[in-house]
Amino acid sequence: MSLTIDYFKQLHYDFIPKGSYIQDKMKTILYTSFLVVILQYVTSINAVTQSELIHHVEADPELEAYLREAIENFREQMKEGIDAIQMPILDPLELSQLNINVRENLATLDLHIKTITVEGLSSFTFHDIYPDLESYFLKVNLTIPSVESWGTYDLNGKLLKIFPLKGNGNFQINITQAEIVGLTVQCLSIFKLTHLKPNLEEMYLGINLTLPEIYMSGNYSVNGKLVKILPIYGDGSFYMNATDIKISGFGQLAFTNETIQMSLLKLDLHWEHLAVNMENFLGGGSFAKVLQQVVPKVGRDIFYGYKPLIMEKLEKFMQEMVNEKLEEECVKDIIKVIIPQQ
Repeated sequence: MSLTIDYFKQLHYDFIPKGSYIQDKMKTILYTSFLVVILQYVTSINAVTQSELIHHVEADPELEAYLREAIENFREQMKEGIDAIQMPILDPLELSQLNINVRENLATLDLHIKTITVEGLSSFTFHDIYPDLESYFLKVNLTIPSVESWGTYDLNGKLLKIFPLKGNGNFQINITQAEIVGLTVQCLSIFKLTHLKPNLEEMYLGINLTLPEIYMSGNYSVNGKLVKILPIYGDGSFYMNATDIKISGFGQLAFTNETIQMSLLKLDLHWEHLAVNMENFLGGGSFAKVLQQVVPKVGRDIFYGYKPLIMEKLEKFMQEMVNEKLEEECVKDIIKVIIPQQ
């Protein structure tokens, strides 16, 4: 059976047999996305100037130790998976049947990744963690000693409508000495609430909000090879700027025995544009600039191709996590005080 993105879009998760090949791939995609969300979350800050950021950072040894322990626990589980929440093994990460289609002025291409294995994601090291809960700021420095990926592909397209891009067979990517320093995310505080629909009688809440932009900046260092031949290197500052972000969702609570449970959760995420600039990437120059314009569009296509599956699994995971907290005795006691028994 050929498993393409179009096939996945027509497939409803409820009809997938438990433990099937498709379900395993869906879980892998979800938890990969979840890892990215967690890394973005722990580095989020309000929109302030760089001088203000430095001023607001206050060392908290206990919180830093807690975060380090949580990160180490997650690292261990990346190689084993967590059966209780159906998290598959993330290192090595194995995916298959990825279709990427780009139709832009800079490049047109059709890339089919038949199989891909990524190894080394759990080798990251956090050198510094500076949390400050008062100003919602956290700054991290981390390195990844080595990440290796390999698989099979089929490529056909053109660069700048002139230069052919084609090939098929095996590929290998080796990244060594990757480093991210002083990663920060700005503009999270400038969101606009465009829709809010509460219904206390039915314990329902719908919400839509927009973010004009999210700005991420920091310093990076990378050195490696693509297909064991093409060098990948760079060292300097970088920024990523996403614009026109739209987040919407709704949830509903329901009484269950002596507590409350979340019975429904639906989420949606959309962004319009993503710009990336990496100083001194491949030595700078026009070719490096073209690549940095193409890569965000490829990543956007990958996300939207698997978006229904990613969001469905993310909703289920978050709903289960919320309900686990609502089942704790201390939470039940609070609910009993606030809401009288029927």
